Amino acid sequence: MKTKELITEEFIKVSEKILMLTLASAFVAFFNLTSTGSVINRSACGQFAADTTMLKSGNDVADLLQITVKVNNKTDELYMHFNQDATDGFDGAYDAYNLESFAGSLVPDVYTVDISGTKYSINSFPFSGIDKAIDLGFKFCSDATAVFQITGVESFSQYPDMGIYLLDTKTGNQLSLRNLSEYSFAYQASDDPNRFKIKFIGITAGMPENNKQTPACRVFAFNRELNLQYETLKGKKGSATIFDLQGRVIETVVLDGSGLQKVSCPFSTGVYLVNISFPGFAETYKVAVR
Repeated sequence: MKTKELITEEFIKVSEKILMLTLASAFVAFFNLTSTGSVINRSACGQFAADTTMLKSGNDVADLLQITVKVNNKTDELYMHFNQDATDGFDGAYDAYNLESFAGSLVPDVYTVDISGTKYSINSFPFSGIDKAIDLGFKFCSDATAVFQITGVESFSQYPDMGIYLLDTKTGNQLSLRNLSEYSFAYQASDDPNRFKIKFIGITAGMPENNKQTPACRVFAFNRELNLQYETLKGKKGSATIFDLQGRVIETVVLDGSGLQKVSCPFSTGVYLVNISFPGFAETYKVAVR
């Protein structure tokens, strides 16, 4: 057999092994997401593995967000999941790496990215009790209209006051996924791949009562003023950011280290989220302004 044929044959064998290992890793991660449910992988290692259908059955999984991107009738999807057994880095039992299709950039590619640059198609991370922003990557070969389809927001039922938002850094749009199931956008091939973020805001405000800890700060409204108390952090400088329940930033205030700061409320009455942040510390509070 010619050398070229030998190399080709070995390349195919190695590629098949890599594909099987990758699918096995994704299978384990996806199986963990289904809890007591099950996963059926149709012809996972067949000739047309790129078109494999993963079927999930059993109980719905709590705290599981799914994003599917659709471009010209081609789709890709990712999953994000709160899991107390996971870490912020890669976990072989709960995460799956993002792999590009054999078709390359001719099909859409959506994924999350952690601080080390690792790309995920299934990303599990622990509930931390503080606000969290996750980079959402997207790539396609040419300019096109793309649509994000979001499902699973209702599964975060134990955090009813937590805001879940999609931020488009190119347009500045920040949209509440509790009120929106699709987002259509004009994509250009020159766009930053990490153009989007998924944000979980006001997590502390939405924590179940038995999970809440004694806060280091206190926020309350009185006579159209916000009172920001941070006595335990007195002497440190930080910031307070005020959001409405749609995730829009109303105002950002520099905390001067005095331990107590008052902020006038030129905004309308209603419920707001206040994120107090110092180096190594961040907490979010819900406050009603009347």
